[in-house]
Amino acid sequence: MLIKYVEIENFKSHRSSRVEFDRGVNLIVGRNGAGKTSILEAIAVALYGVKHGVKPSGVKKDDLIRDSASRYEIRLGFDFNGRDCLIVRSSDGNSYLRCDKLLEGDERIREWVERNVAPSHVWLNAIYVRQGEIDEIVKDDERREKIIKRITQIEDYERAWENLGKVIKHFKEEKSRLEKEIKAESDVENRIKEVKEELEAKKRELDKKMIELRDVEEKLAEAEAEKERVEKLREKFEELNREKESIEKHAGKIEERIRGLRERRNGLKKEIEELKSRVRRLEEIRGYAEKYIELREEYEKTLKVERELKETLARLESERNGVIRLLSDLENKKKRLNELKGKLEEVEKRKSEIEGKALKYEEIKVKLERLRELEKTCRPLEEIERELEEVERAKLKLKDVEKDERNLLDMKARLESEIERLKEALNALKSAKGVCPTCGRLLSEDDRLNLIKSYTKKLENVRKDLIEIENKLEDIKNVKKELESVISEESRILREYELAKELENLKKSTKGFEEAEAAWKEYRKLEELALKLSADISVIESDLKSEQELNSKLIELNSKIDEVEEKLSNLKKIDESTLKELESYYNEFNRLVSAKHDLERKLEELKSCESEIVKAEDELSETLKRLESLKNEIEALGYSDETYRNVYNLYTELRSRYFGLREGVERLKDHIKTLEKSAEDLENRVKKLREKRERVEKIGREVLPKLEEIREKFRKYKVSLTEYAFKEVEKIASEIFEEMTDGKYSGIVLKREEKRKEKVTVKVLYQGAERDISFLSGGELIALGLAFRLALSVFMIQGKIPLLILDEPTPFLDDERRRKLVDIMNRYLKKIPQVIVVTHDEELRDVADKVIRVELHGGVSKVMEGFE
Repeated sequence: MLIKYVEIENFKSHRSSRVEFDRGVNLIVGRNGAGKTSILEAIAVALYGVKHGVKPSGVKKDDLIRDSASRYEIRLGFDFNGRDCLIVRSSDGNSYLRCDKLLEGDERIREWVERNVAPSHVWLNAIYVRQGEIDEIVKDDERREKIIKRITQIEDYERAWENLGKVIKHFKEEKSRLEKEIKAESDVENRIKEVKEELEAKKRELDKKMIELRDVEEKLAEAEAEKERVEKLREKFEELNREKESIEKHAGKIEERIRGLRERRNGLKKEIEELKSRVRRLEEIRGYAEKYIELREEYEKTLKVERELKETLARLESERNGVIRLLSDLENKKKRLNELKGKLEEVEKRKSEIEGKALKYEEIKVKLERLRELEKTCRPLEEIERELEEVERAKLKLKDVEKDERNLLDMKARLESEIERLKEALNALKSAKGVCPTCGRLLSEDDRLNLIKSYTKKLENVRKDLIEIENKLEDIKNVKKELESVISEESRILREYELAKELENLKKSTKGFEEAEAAWKEYRKLEELALKLSADISVIESDLKSEQELNSKLIELNSKIDEVEEKLSNLKKIDESTLKELESYYNEFNRLVSAKHDLERKLEELKSCESEIVKAEDELSETLKRLESLKNEIEALGYSDETYRNVYNLYTELRSRYFGLREGVERLKDHIKTLEKSAEDLENRVKKLREKRERVEKIGREVLPKLEEIREKFRKYKVSLTEYAFKEVEKIASEIFEEMTDGKYSGIVLKREEKRKEKVTVKVLYQGAERDISFLSGGELIALGLAFRLALSVFMIQGKIPLLILDEPTPFLDDERRRKLVDIMNRYLKKIPQVIVVTHDEELRDVADKVIRVELHGGVSKVMEGFE
């Protein structure tokens, strides 16, 4: 298999990336967190899916989708036996594989890859070499043991052997627990006997209670029937009494109504006699009232004519006075006319004198308006020029500040890189045991602690320097903000400068304007005054034309006034004393005019009242008859409260006794059910105890012996597999190491030690003798670790390695050891058809056939080829 490309959309930090791979060594380089390892994870997910392609387990598809996206998609193109194949994996399940034929669905794709490319455990343990594995194989005996067992899957058999031990322990504990439980079987059987005896006694007691209950129930039924009979009598008695009381009340109301009607009849008779007397008086004064109406109408007509004549006289006199005033005003206006004409001649003369100066004002008026507009908004020209000079100085200073900022950012990047290197070295030193993680030499505990102390102090100093630089950058940021704020005002200041220059020019061109303006204002006032004088003259001349007409009207008004005064003196009036005498008869007549109608109405009321009295007396007679009948009916019932109380008390006593007995019966029934349930539960418990006895016998006879036998087989196979795996890995690693060291070392020897903890020690063969790995140089240690890890991969693949993936192979190496690793990779890894190396160490590019750079911009990974 040869990977050709992978396209990644919305996967972890990648929004849309395409990575192309060639034969040979493909180097993926970039800073920590840029998204390099995400490319390897995308390849594994494309091949095996999330469940089988991502470690640690438990990762979900949603965890891999880029923030703000709804799905991811990975397209993996690869060569398989000369055929172009494509796998498309999507988080929403729309996945397929195209390689000669089309396969759809996540599981079908994974099964094809497991069958034709490599099982997922081989990919994750043999083809994919994780960060730190090469270093741990060389430095740590215990970690070396764990890595070998994990990659060769020996740990799976160990885990199965341990789990079987837990299962056996579980069955033994269950057997012991069940044996304790079945000891209680005889106690349960005795309890069953006791419960059954109590059950029989309670059933006999229930039979006695049931006989007594039936006897009381019969007596209660008789008492209830008697109670119902007496209650019906009581209801009838109370009903008749209520009706009797109602009729008595009704009879009282009728008697009260009759008394009221009789009083009303007497009152009506008195009112009728009084009304008859008033009707007689009405007829006596009718003639006087009619005479009053006739005289009053004539009197009102005379008053109306008199009022109209007086109003006409007042109006005519008012008009005459108005005409007299107007004629007087005309005399005054004649004098005013002569005065106005003289003043108008003076105004026209002054206008002619100042007309030339007024015309000059119109010419410069527009310029003056612009000048005043600018004076409101413009600042002094000198102040604006100073601000322009400040802007120029700010531009020059901004260039210097930006240069300082770039220098500080470069220093910050170098310090951050140094902090990462020191932290990695410190973590390596903290877990180091006997060997220096940076140079590979032997390392005492004191030296290790001194190095940790030295590196910690250096890390603190670098962090202080970084904080100082960050503070300077923050200061620069504030300075830049202030300078940019000043520079941003340049266009506004330039506009103000142009307006200030225009203002200066206008001031020069408007000298002498004040004199022209004063002349123009005076000319305008004279024009307005001339117009007003002409208008006043025209009005007065117009008014003087009406003098003759007013004299004629005055003569006419005097004649009309004389005529109206003559009519008033000739008007005849009625005697008011006669009218007042007749008015008293008229008023009395009006008061009595309704008496006739009232008399007729009262006579009708009297007739109706007499009729109601007769009806009420008849109704009272019938009511008294019904009342006597009810009294006889109540007496015939023969009901008494004492009889009712005796019957009710007997019924209550029997009912209380009945319910007490019934409650006791129910309690007995419930107790019997409880005893029956208890007996049933105890019998079931005995049954379960017997089943548990059978299970104890089966566990001891069949289960435990069989599990012990299976566990022993696992142990033997584990030992056999371990010996075979270690022997094969030792053989393959020896061949690779010998080739890497050009035959200087003839091989390696693995030795397993089992004291307190299992561990694997490594010896090298030098000139036929075993040597400790401390004998090796730094570069030879790297070669040993790489040879050992490649041997594990070859063992798992069972042949040549077609593809190798190395994730950060140089995390804790110093410069010298990194250079030696480059040399080893250049000589040996070139033999593998395709190698993918992920690193943040750009020195490895010397060994690469293709370089792929990954950078993080705004939280998004960007992929590009080559180096900038």
